[in-house]
Amino acid sequence: GGADDIPILARFAVQARGSEHDAAVKALAALHGPAINPGLLRGLDDPEPGVRAVLLDTLGERRVQDAAASVLRLAAEDSTVAVRLAAIGALPAVADAADLPKVFQVLVGAQTDKERDALRQAIVGLCTAADGTVHNTDKLMAATAAATDPAVRGTLLRALGRLGDKASLWLVTAALKDGSPGVLDAAARSLCDWPDESALGDIQALAGNGSEEVHRVLAVRAAVRLLSMRGPHPPPDSLERLSALLAVAQRPEEKQLILSALAETALPEAVPLVRQCMKDPDIGQEAATALAQLAQGIVGLDRERATEAAQEALAAATTPAVTQAAQEALALIESMGDYLMVWRAAGPYVQAGVARENLLHTAFLPEQNPDDPGIAWQPLATGGNPAQPWLLDLTRAIGGENRAGYLTTFVFSPQQRRARLELGSDDSLKVWLNGRRIHANPVWRGVAPGDDVVPVTLQEGWNRLLLKVVQGAADWGACARLVTPEGTRLDGTRVSAELNPEQRQHLAPEPLPEAVLSWSMDEADGEALADGSGHGIVGILRGEPVRAPGVKGRCLVFDGVDDQVRAEALSLPVEAAAAWSLNLYVFLENDMPDLTIIGGFGDVVSATPIGCQRYFTRLRDAIHFWGSNIDINTGKPYAVGRWQMLTVTFDGTTVRVYRDGAELVHSD
Repeated sequence: GGADDIPILARFAVQARGSEHDAAVKALAALHGPAINPGLLRGLDDPEPGVRAVLLDTLGERRVQDAAASVLRLAAEDSTVAVRLAAIGALPAVADAADLPKVFQVLVGAQTDKERDALRQAIVGLCTAADGTVHNTDKLMAATAAATDPAVRGTLLRALGRLGDKASLWLVTAALKDGSPGVLDAAARSLCDWPDESALGDIQALAGNGSEEVHRVLAVRAAVRLLSMRGPHPPPDSLERLSALLAVAQRPEEKQLILSALAETALPEAVPLVRQCMKDPDIGQEAATALAQLAQGIVGLDRERATEAAQEALAAATTPAVTQAAQEALALIESMGDYLMVWRAAGPYVQAGVARENLLHTAFLPEQNPDDPGIAWQPLATGGNPAQPWLLDLTRAIGGENRAGYLTTFVFSPQQRRARLELGSDDSLKVWLNGRRIHANPVWRGVAPGDDVVPVTLQEGWNRLLLKVVQGAADWGACARLVTPEGTRLDGTRVSAELNPEQRQHLAPEPLPEAVLSWSMDEADGEALADGSGHGIVGILRGEPVRAPGVKGRCLVFDGVDDQVRAEALSLPVEAAAAWSLNLYVFLENDMPDLTIIGGFGDVVSATPIGCQRYFTRLRDAIHFWGSNIDINTGKPYAVGRWQMLTVTFDGTTVRVYRDGAELVHSD
């Protein structure tokens, strides 16, 4: 179509209804060519008000910047209310911030409340950039301060509330003392519209001291809205604020709103507040429902209190809905076991030139010093996926692809004890306990509970747990569960995402190295060899090794052909930079061929990941240490006909090989 079709389509749109009207407006917006916009502007002089209104909508849809003057004229002067409203609605699309003074003049002449409301929305639009940032509120503040007409000043105050510029908050709060009821009402509503927490204190004051009942109700709702925006595990003052709101709330619906916010905090400290509301006959069942919901939110933080809360809700239930909510909470508590659900997250972390496959081995700031003030740790919202309540969702918390993120939390143990850490990750994973790396898995997978199992020792006091999760593409997350070595509940533990100064005095130090695997050769049960390190790793005997007297107890004698012991160890230091030690006691009846493997760890077959093979062998008639990236010949022969102790250590930089405690060779 062309410019000649504009009046035909516009008149059709005025007369048509439903989908036909929409099709005509869509056609007007889609017309193209240099004559279209001038034709639309000429059409604004059409004597038919409906045509003018349709063309104004079209100019706004097409964002015709040259139309600002004409649209402002019609907004101020057109004799038809519908046309004036259409012109005001088009202003944010065709005008800009430089036109604000003219828009204020239109407001002064506005004849109806509908026009003033539309102008308020237009002003907000003109003061809001495409990226959502607010600008030019100085002009709006000046116009508000200068306005003498209560209707005009009230409209401008409401616009300030929608924009939420902190610099203008004083102007709104000052208007709460205005003698004009209309201005006072607009100021109160403006304050309650505020989009962020900068007005929270003033809103809470209005909730407690508002002279009008409607303002008090609005303030309670606004305060709850802002506090709910903090999400699960909010700052400590949230409970104080919600408690204060409960004290001033009078209507049952207000109290129910506060109860919902208390349930969403997922803080164990909220339980007494919700429990107290169960005594109120007007909201007793709503409080029981909130208590059940709160129990679900705190299960990962305080399992015992969550169980008590759910049981209390069930006991107080008098309706099927409350009974179901309490039973669902108890079922979740049972299914969640001992998952750790209270964390802080930081990220994303990327490095130019580093492929995603190498991000796991790139040491970013959180693994160098998790207490560095430059790290922007943020509370991690959990429990958002009913199908995966254990999920630590980094897609939602951080998002993006080909990057790394960190999770940190603290676990309290009443005494030193062994435990089992069950992990899942999407994708690669690295784990530290009390500053010591205890696990790494460079895999690309979806998150599933228990994919990785790591034996750990919790120290008495607070233990810091740090996870690094590398993201490839699509979903991104992790899960963590802490149980006894046998897989049962680990009683007495508590979890906190942050520690206060008093708790930090009981922060566990970095632990001493632990044996990953230790075999006493005489502690065998059939074909199974017991792990003396306490981690329960079973060594499987292959071939037909025989037992014979050793230096202490018995030893195993291998034939050098097919006898061996192999085990699937739970946590091996297979990373290239991971420190480790290996110690063997060996007696050779005869010398052996080159490349005979005596003992070590890692995958001798696949060499994946790189650097995971570490073995004592024989090469060139000498003790030789061999691995994926290690090849060290000592030049010293094995002793034949006597026991010898073979040791190799790696501190992250240097490999050292020993026989009977004497260093034979070292290599960086």
